[in-house]
Amino acid sequence: MAVTLNAFRVFAATARSGSVSRAAAAVRRTPSAVSMTLKQLEEAIGRPLFDGERKTRLTPTGRLALAEAEAALDRFDRATEAIRAFAAAETGRLSLSVTPSVAEQALPAALAAFRAARPRVEILLRDTDSANVAADVAEEAAEIGIAGPPDPADPIADGLAFRPLFRDAIGLAVRCDDPLADLHRPVRWADLDGRTLLTHAVAGEIPAARAPSEDAPLRALTVTSALALVRAGLGVTILPRLVAPTGESDLIFLEMAPDAAPRRTVGLITKRDRPLSPAAEAALVEIERALDALAARLGAAFERL
Repeated sequence: MAVTLNAFRVFAATARSGSVSRAAAAVRRTPSAVSMTLKQLEEAIGRPLFDGERKTRLTPTGRLALAEAEAALDRFDRATEAIRAFAAAETGRLSLSVTPSVAEQALPAALAAFRAARPRVEILLRDTDSANVAADVAEEAAEIGIAGPPDPADPIADGLAFRPLFRDAIGLAVRCDDPLADLHRPVRWADLDGRTLLTHAVAGEIPAARAPSEDAPLRALTVTSALALVRAGLGVTILPRLVAPTGESDLIFLEMAPDAAPRRTVGLITKRDRPLSPAAEAALVEIERALDALAARLGAAFERL
């Protein structure tokens, strides 16, 4: 017969215990089955493994066989445990590429829950614009992408799958004492004539966003700094509902008219015909939960899909 890991396990259990009956209990086999396995193993090796009929002493071949069997069993058990841990999303690598608004608002809660349950999974996160998110997934630099739909004119789009996750309104953050706050209707671009429109990194996620005023261009690197400029009276800023200020007494979010700035759709971007790893599947569950919580908090301007 061929030498098998099962035979090694029976032999090691017998050698350690010095008894066929105790070995049988350890490996959950009958004593006769253990004796048969030992006999077949000795025949396959070509030498006795035990000195005499009793199983208390090993031959020189048996001593070497025990060392090698235990090493092989240890490697096998560790490999089995590694595979099981990976399959259970307890180990592995989670790579994500997402837009800045998602990175700022949706991922912290999702990754905190994921990390608490799976501390051994390595997490790699990049925030960038939608085009680069799609490129990251296409080039397998990221397994999960969350951004706007890939550009169908881009050659990489054919190899990507897109599933919508949410749709949110586009609007303005203005000071509460700004005349726009008294419009009592959705904002149109004409309402911004003569006003300074501040831009920021997240504004790049909004296809309808206009360039800043030519006579006084102002661009902030982050939403936080853009809102600080709004507070200082230097202009207004356009942003999606996901990153709009909430619970702040000095700023208000004004939704723009749908034909002026249609709602943006953000979704999951993955490599087509490539299953997600267990870690990525588990992370996606937490991301969906975080988005559900945001939808409950942000109201009708943030629509889960």
